[in-house]
Amino acid sequence: MKQENFSFKTLQAITDNLYIGIYVTDGSGKAIYINKTFEDISLLKKEDLLGHDINELVKKNILLHLLLYLRSTQNNPLL
Repeated sequence: MKQENFSFKTLQAITDNLYIGIYVTDGSGKAIYINKTFEDISLLKKEDLLGHDINELVKKNILLHLLLYLRSTQNNPLL
């Protein structure tokens, strides 16, 4: 079977249709990719997150509030 070369748009179309949120950072912690599901779950816009350091979210307790919200709305013991 021949392996296809995926473009960024193809990868984006695939990840935007997953039921999990994806937040990808580079080696320095700056957001480089966020899928649609992450936006939907977090109520944050990727335009506000891309290029920003994940430590900013930690310092502002944004991730903590997101996790607490998800824990309160879902029956998931891992959250």
